Amino acid sequence: METLLFNLGKSRPATLHGRDYLVAPVTMICPGVLAGSRGSLYYPPDEVSKDPSIWNNVPLVVGHPFANGQHVSARDPEVLEKQGVGYVYKSSYNAEGKLVGEAW
Repeated sequence: METLLFNLGKSRPATLHGRDYLVAPVTMICPGVLAGSRGSLYYPPDEVSKDPSIWNNVPLVVGHPFANGQHVSARDPEVLEKQGVGYVYKSSYNAEGKLVGEAW
């Protein structure tokens, strides 16, 4: 068994499809210039707020998945088997101008 340590903040227990989860609020992105795998990119508010629902059911993984030195989707079954720890639900763009949701 592997141990994963992280700061959940305010969390609550929940069950979905017979599986137990810890559910915690998350801020996924704040508009602005962010460093990423492709270097620094500007994420304008209108782009970040465009359709928050596309983040619902996005897998949460430990580390960014790679295959053959390239970034790959976290939705890949092999990635989920090795690195998957949960999913994002209830995503929205809040009054503070941040893309937020719940990490399950």
